[in-house]
Amino acid sequence: MFLALSHIKEPKRLETAIGSLWSAYMAVLATLSLQFAQIVALALGLAETIKPSFARVLSGLLELAIDPKLWKWIPTIINSTLNLLVVYVAWKVAEILASVYSGLRGGRMFAIALMGFIIDMDLINWIPWIPKTVREKIASWFEEEKDEEGNVTGYNGYLDEVLGYTLAAVGVCSQISSGFNIAFPLNLVFLPLTIVEWFLRYQIASTAAG
Repeated sequence: MFLALSHIKEPKRLETAIGSLWSAYMAVLATLSLQFAQIVALALGLAETIKPSFARVLSGLLELAIDPKLWKWIPTIINSTLNLLVVYVAWKVAEILASVYSGLRGGRMFAIALMGFIIDMDLINWIPWIPKTVREKIASWFEEEKDEEGNVTGYNGYLDEVLGYTLAAVGVCSQISSGFNIAFPLNLVFLPLTIVEWFLRYQIASTAAG
């Protein structure tokens, strides 16, 4: 502690940085808690809709499985189990939606960055055996499309869309097939971020439940 404090030249700057990080953390936590609450509300509403059908089917089975003295617990068992089940399904649906969004977003960012790199390195003109007409056609695909602020939002033609959507499909399929888990050895590399993610999940769930 003494070594750290003695080498910090601007304590006020450190205080401001920590305060900014805390404010950002609270903003993210509040937003995600609201989204989680919406997911839970939707899931519980779904449970209320299908609960009568489940009760008719499961009540008779539970009466055969448990002692008659415990039959008074059958509605509670059905309600609690169904609520937990629909919340779990809602979480999985939310994970799939998040994976689709991240896949589309990441694929688009990668395609734009890759085509920008090709332009910066002038890689199109590095291939001498391509005919001039073909090279001009390819070059037209790399004409930038910008927004009002001058940021590149895409390129003329469909090459950036093809690259982005292809990569997005691969990313979404890989996330779903792996169960949203990180493969070895990247799981060890990203273990600190995984711990942060689980901490955030706990914070979100406890805050929304409260």
